[in-house]
Amino acid sequence: MQQHSRVHHVQRSVKEFACQHDGCHYLARSAADARRHLVSHSDVRNFACSDDGCNYRGKSFSQLRR
Repeated sequence: MQQHSRVHHVQRSVKEFACQHDGCHYLARSAADARRHLVSHSDVRNFACSDDGCNYRGKSFSQLRR
């Protein structure tokens, strides 16, 4: 409930979760957003295109969708 209440209050703009990657200054509103951001520092590409003959792989589903 406390996390949900941020949606309705001034606290929603508070970014208190910092990226743990060296040299990165990214701040997130939630721990989940911070974890999602860490993927950008990785070389792992788990999201593959399902079209025949396409070798594209993305780091996230949203990247694959774009």
